[in-house]
Formats: sequence, C-alpha cells, structure tokens
Amino acid sequence: MTNEHPTRPPSRRKILACFAAIPVVALANPAHAAAPALALLGALRDLESSRAALEVATRGNKAAVAAGEQWERDNPPPRSKKGRKRWERRSSVVWHNLTDGPWQTMMAAEVNFRTAQDALAAIECTGPADLRLMVEAAVTYDGIDLHLVNRAPISRAVARYLEGRA
Repeated sequence: MTNEHPTRPPSRRKILACFAAIPVVALANPAHAAAPALALLGALRDLESSRAALEVATRGNKAAVAAGEQWERDNPPPRSKKGRKRWERRSSVVWHNLTDGPWQTMMAAEVNFRTAQDALAAIECTGPADLRLMVEAAVTYDGIDLHLVNRAPISRAVARYLEGRA
C-alpha cells in the first residue's frame, strides 16, 4: 500500500519529481527570457482570483459548521425518547439552515477553481518562460485539497509538454 493521498492521482508525485529534474539554467536563461504568453498570464490571474474566492468560501463553511456544533453544545439532547426524537428533528433543521448555503457556495467555488485550472492547463507552452510559469502554477495550485478530486491538470499539461520535447 502506498502513502499517497487517496484523492490525488499517483502520477502527481512523479510529475513533481520531473519538475525537480528540469535544469534551472534552462528555465532562467536570459537568452530565452521572453515574456510569457498574455493568455497564460490572464488565465493565471483568473486562477488566483478563483483560489481567493475558494479560500473565502472554505472559511465561511468552517464558520457555519462551528456554529452548528456550538448550537448542539448549547442545546444538549434530552434524556427521554420522545424528547430525543424532537431534538433530532430540530437539530437537523438547524444544522441544514446553518450549513447548506455555505456548503453550496464552497462547492461552486471549487467548480470555478477547477474550471480555471483546466483553462490554464489548456494553454500551450511556447517557450521556457511559459514552461517556468506553468511549473510554478502547478506547484502552487495543483496541491490544493478540494472536496472534489483535484486531478492536477496543470502538472499533467507540463508533463505532456516535456514529453513532446524529449
């Protein structure tokens, strides 16, 4: 059994190991220091803004869960069977009222984040500057844990680019 995270593809670790094997001179050579493609920079800006929205939504969801847990601590279940059933129904209603909205907001933010990741990964690398930016984006954004599966699309795009160059 491997020690890899169950929601990450097993190849992600191998892809990140490939990044470490890229000669730094090839990425930082001033002769090849052309500016990255504008489409790549725009997609990276979109990805950063969706990551910020995801962080806000995640904090909101955590606060809602904490409020639900606080309500349960403040309103302990009664000992009687009939009272316990009523408490469970009321607890369920309170829990859903507190957490459903923030959960849906967080799921929408995750979908937007994945869409932005896919948009960045779909852009072709045209040179070392693009490759360097894509590698930095892969290291930064592909490791973010999501409730939905994060399939590391930027890392896979870099790996495809490196395969084509080999």
